[in-house]
Amino acid sequence: MNGIIHHCSHPNDTDAHFRVSEDKIFLDIFNYIDHLFTKIKPKKLFFMAIDGVAPRAKMNQQRARRFRTAKESAEAVKKAESKGESLPKEAPFDSNCITPGTLFMEKLSRQLKYFVNKKVTEDSNWRNIEIVLSGHEVPGEGEHKIMEYIRNTKAQENYNPNVRHCLYGLDADLIMLGLLSHDPHFALLREEVTYGPSSRKKKPGRVESQNFYLMHLSLMREYLDLEFGVLRDNLPFEYDLERIIDDFVLLALFVGNDFLPHLPNLHIAEGALGLMFHVYKSVLPDAGGYINDGGKLELSRLEMIFKVLSNFERNIYEGNMEDLKWFKGKRKFPDMLEKDKKKKLILTPKQREIYDQVKKLVVSRSSESIHFPVDYPARDRNFIQNLAKDFGIKCLSEYDEVTEEKHLYVEYGSEDGSDNEMRHKTFKKYEEANIVDDGDVEAFEERERQNEEDKFIKWKRDYYGNKPKIDYDDPEQLDRIVGSYIEGLQWVLHYYYRGVASWGWFYPYHYSPKISDLHDLERFNINFEIGRPFKPFEQLMGVLPEGSKNLIPIPYQDLLTNPNSPIIDFYPQEFELDMNGKKQDWEAVVNIPFIDQKRLVAALNDKEDELSEEEKQRNSFGDSLLFTYDPSLDENYPSSLPANNNHVIQTLYRNETMVITLINQFADMSTDDLAREKLGKRIFVGWPFLQEGTLQAISDETFKYVWYTPPNGQSYVDKYPHKQEDWRRKADKCEQVYSKRYGTVTGTVDVIAHVSVLKGMKRLQSGALVKEYANAGEEIDYAMQTTVDGVECEDPRYKEKPAISLAEEFPIETRLFYLGSPYYGSPGIIIQHTDKFLSVKMIVDKNYQKEPDFGPEIARKFSSRTKYLPSYAVAKKLGMTGLTLSKLTASLHVSCKSTDQRINLGLNLKFEAKKQKVLGYTRKTKDSWEYSERAMRILAEYKDKFPEFIQALEHKHKDEIYTAEDFYPKEEAVSKIHAIKDWLRTVEVRDFEKVSLDAEQLDKEAIKDIEKAADEFLEQRKLTKIEVKKLLRHQLLKPSHASTILQNQNFNLGDRVVFVKDTGSVPIASKGTIVGIEKTNIDVVFDTTFMSGSTLSDRCSNYRGMTVPSNSLLNLSRPQFLDRHPNNGNGGGSRHGSGSYYQSTVQNGHNMFHNSYPHYNSYSNRGSGRGVVHSSNNHPTNGSYHRPRGSNGYISTHQNRSRSVGSQSSTKYIGGAVVYRGFNGNSRGSNGNGSLFRGRGGHFGNGLPSRGRGRGDGKT
Repeated sequence: MNGIIHHCSHPNDTDAHFRVSEDKIFLDIFNYIDHLFTKIKPKKLFFMAIDGVAPRAKMNQQRARRFRTAKESAEAVKKAESKGESLPKEAPFDSNCITPGTLFMEKLSRQLKYFVNKKVTEDSNWRNIEIVLSGHEVPGEGEHKIMEYIRNTKAQENYNPNVRHCLYGLDADLIMLGLLSHDPHFALLREEVTYGPSSRKKKPGRVESQNFYLMHLSLMREYLDLEFGVLRDNLPFEYDLERIIDDFVLLALFVGNDFLPHLPNLHIAEGALGLMFHVYKSVLPDAGGYINDGGKLELSRLEMIFKVLSNFERNIYEGNMEDLKWFKGKRKFPDMLEKDKKKKLILTPKQREIYDQVKKLVVSRSSESIHFPVDYPARDRNFIQNLAKDFGIKCLSEYDEVTEEKHLYVEYGSEDGSDNEMRHKTFKKYEEANIVDDGDVEAFEERERQNEEDKFIKWKRDYYGNKPKIDYDDPEQLDRIVGSYIEGLQWVLHYYYRGVASWGWFYPYHYSPKISDLHDLERFNINFEIGRPFKPFEQLMGVLPEGSKNLIPIPYQDLLTNPNSPIIDFYPQEFELDMNGKKQDWEAVVNIPFIDQKRLVAALNDKEDELSEEEKQRNSFGDSLLFTYDPSLDENYPSSLPANNNHVIQTLYRNETMVITLINQFADMSTDDLAREKLGKRIFVGWPFLQEGTLQAISDETFKYVWYTPPNGQSYVDKYPHKQEDWRRKADKCEQVYSKRYGTVTGTVDVIAHVSVLKGMKRLQSGALVKEYANAGEEIDYAMQTTVDGVECEDPRYKEKPAISLAEEFPIETRLFYLGSPYYGSPGIIIQHTDKFLSVKMIVDKNYQKEPDFGPEIARKFSSRTKYLPSYAVAKKLGMTGLTLSKLTASLHVSCKSTDQRINLGLNLKFEAKKQKVLGYTRKTKDSWEYSERAMRILAEYKDKFPEFIQALEHKHKDEIYTAEDFYPKEEAVSKIHAIKDWLRTVEVRDFEKVSLDAEQLDKEAIKDIEKAADEFLEQRKLTKIEVKKLLRHQLLKPSHASTILQNQNFNLGDRVVFVKDTGSVPIASKGTIVGIEKTNIDVVFDTTFMSGSTLSDRCSNYRGMTVPSNSLLNLSRPQFLDRHPNNGNGGGSRHGSGSYYQSTVQNGHNMFHNSYPHYNSYSNRGSGRGVVHSSNNHPTNGSYHRPRGSNGYISTHQNRSRSVGSQSSTKYIGGAVVYRGFNGNSRGSNGNGSLFRGRGGHFGNGLPSRGRGRGDGKT
């Protein structure tokens, strides 16, 4: 939860102008939580955990973060003031208040309790699960409170090991916690993270536009198994993946975590994990067992890891020394350099003999090998290897299976040997070498070894003196830091596996010991005392800097500022940041003093009596809360919010990574055999995250094989040739996607599978739930070897279900929406049902039988005033070529060689490859790009300010990157390019909203008109209550069925809609107007405000906007499910049901609907009156009409008085001799809606019979 709170309260810490109210923060938090809930759809439990008081071990990091945050905030203000910027008068939000015990957190806790009560009351998805809220008053970090709950649940007898967990958050710790749970189904939900300068400048967007990813730890477990699976045959004990995962968690601690600093020079970005994997695989076979025994360290085995890692540390030291020698060498005098060059090689007599043997081999180019004895010392073996390298010949080792010994040998291969010139230089080098006795060499080498060891010790001594500030030569001090680090490893493992081992323990250094000093570990006796958690105010005083003193109760504030305070040294004004080998500022070590717990508690105890009763309450602990739904309760939970007036890695990885190679299970099958066996059948694609589909076609380089099902006959495989170059391009793309994106080698793609992927579930008119696949022409291409025939566990969400009885599907008081006319989309409840029919009571507007048209009218006016011109017209008007216009409005990179920079000087108004545009500036038609007047003004200003640049661009078109010198003389090129860059910043083109090509939006002016019209419309509403009887199943829309019925509606800007789901942030039955469309996300401005409402990025009034999925809306302006009668021979009837009794009564108080549609009542006009019967068994609202009969399919009402508009086309209904020529397009009746009929056994308006078999989608 803390990640959500930070994201909603201070999205951009570098912006000194940013201000936000607490109410806005709370509402954004509610919206974010609800968005995550909707994405994951939990079925059993939703656990919201906020960080409470943390263990002392974590407080060191919290203290460092908060001191750094205060420093950065102060620097941002100073920077803005130095530029002469005027800052807002109100104080900025201090993110340090997101700490247990602050007034802000206490308010947030109250708000969350209200929010959960509201959601459980109004949202059906929140009712059938347990909701747990563990607030800041409950000690412990949020994720560890969740893990404690999981551990306790797993300890129960009835625990289901196949339960699925989803944990939200970006912390890397969550990966480790998920893995060590050893549950097979554990996933992490995380926001997309972008890197680089652009990510820091990017403005925070709406949560609805935020990309999220699921990290499946089950897949990571498989990768770990692949990584360490090589140990299966090498271990003298049983290979156990669960124990391997435990050891992996331990290894990850060495690169740093929230409680311990990283071991020196071990950085993930520099390949530390790969190094530790190699070390682990080399050590484990000799270790006698695993290192991490379920959270308990095996110290002797851990020491073996450190011993091998210390070789890495020695290599780092030697690398540092080489760098130092090179740097010093740059400053040597020339004669010193000459002296270095004249140093001669020194050989022992034995090495001279070896040289003579090898020289003879090289000169004669003999094919015979020279084998050397096994007892050669390491010095001579190294000499042989270096000698072979100098001569360019092979040096190999041979293993004797009898003696179990190995020795070196050299041989001259046919392609070996250096060139003559290099060979003569090598001869000269070795023949001029000085010959020294073995004893002298050994003495010399011993002196060198001791000298290197002394230097290595000095290197470590300097580290300890400069970093952790201890005396390396004092064994007691060295033992203390080593012992503390080993204690820390054990504390963290205990915390991960069992919970807090000690609330008071912490690692008392900012730096870790050197790896080579981590030896003799079993001498440390590790024991912990559990102790007690800090009180909230004790933690506040322990982690907050002086700059955040206003967050602390007034009696304590003097302790942070008074020079005579007994703990004033805990709050330094200035401190150093040490990067310590890291790359990012946030990774720096914050060198501030550690707090002394005894001194801190004593100082606070002296002032505790001065606290108010409310502050004393805030300084205590609380309990986690469990929320459940009880429908029998009828009481209001008061809102804690004030009343409102009712007017949701982009570069190649440099380090070692794992690559998977797939085995092609179809390699031995011909394409013909594959087609016969697989086409038309179910298949699973998209590995590693498998998705169901049907195999519609396969293709190889020559032919495409298509599964063809004629309307009336036997299915068969059709085969035809295609263009080979197009096919090869698709095949290469399939292979590259897996290679570059998934790190998977598929091998050559010989067969492509063309798959209709499962889109979701569709509810038929009969009430049955069936699978819906992608339509013809929407198939997706996959490499055949990446597909599978089946999965072990079917996804229960995609299980087809038969229709159930009306009584079971529509219990009494079930909420629903009416799909008849008039009053299409009106909310109601079930009041009676029989085996065939349903009776409902609805709320309708007495003054409006159909939705008003102010939305479409305002949208038309907006379209007429927003002018776009095609690119050729814009180019002509601006006096530039079309190619220049295209380059300027896209990305235009210019390289500045002198500064080694590449600058984008394009306006970024169109993105061809990404299929994106910029709203209000560009759009794309079938023929070309078009530009608005706003875009043309920017282009004209660009040309006016930088005419030389535009002129040069006109004459220097090229595909590769331009250089600054292509546009300006060398001496001024860089400054001129930077001038353009600075101007582009003032235009803020980088901040333009990029959307898909088919996205549409109304501007603020149009939305303001819509809000005004909606307000006027509400004033004229007069709600009444009516009863409608003898309705059929398909004439009613149940909120829970919206997702399976409303998938394929069409929407336009300005359309009036009603929110028909009883889940989500928008209250059910809320009406509004569409102001934005992007794929399946719809921006709606609702008629009234509601708690989770937004401003749609400042486009509408507060609390009136929301982006919702299209299948949660019913289009009222263009009804597309109007009185859907099935062609199942039910006969005639009225629009309100088959022989319905249509009764209207004026609602007095709306008591019947108070709980069903609370938001709908909030803006209803209340009144009283008498009921009027205004319908008989046949109710011709706008004239007489007839209804066809049939066996299946959707049939829409068709009135006699209609005219069809559209292009004529021919449709052949197989199974009869009659061919009917109909119309494609809109069939307009007197009520503006209608459609041509399809189905069996009915009649069209012209008396021609139709033949054919109706389908579930209404087509024949």
